[in-house]
Amino acid sequence: MTIEAAAIISADEKEVLCWHLPEGRSEVGVPDTTSHLLDLLHSSQCMAGTAHSHPGLGVPAPSWEDITTYAAIDKYFRRRFKYWIASMDRAVVVTWCGPRKYDYDVAILDEGKEPGWVTELRRKSQGPDPWPYSESAHGNE
Repeated sequence: MTIEAAAIISADEKEVLCWHLPEGRSEVGVPDTTSHLLDLLHSSQCMAGTAHSHPGLGVPAPSWEDITTYAAIDKYFRRRFKYWIASMDRAVVVTWCGPRKYDYDVAILDEGKEPGWVTELRRKSQGPDPWPYSESAHGNE
């Protein structure tokens, strides 16, 4: 069984600043937590965006909840971030294209040209770890 996992991605897009793997994540979502929101606040100046997994195979697509969350994050921080979504075999990057607030473009990443951290995102989506946790500078959940 695969379940969703999430991460905050560094400005150079080469590494994960922190993982978001709270209790209650499932094949349909990752719950928001106070520590994840704090991680976003503390990382906003040094992050390119966020990433999360979608269970299953094939090209993933953002849900309406994903799009409205991206728009809220972009509005709150007054800048445009990138948002990656990875299935177990493909990945996309979602970016605002305008002019309306919910106008986001989905670009399919070529196989073999995915960021290196996508492999670890997929691994963390393979099911619950022995205990729920959030790897961040703000402590465990």
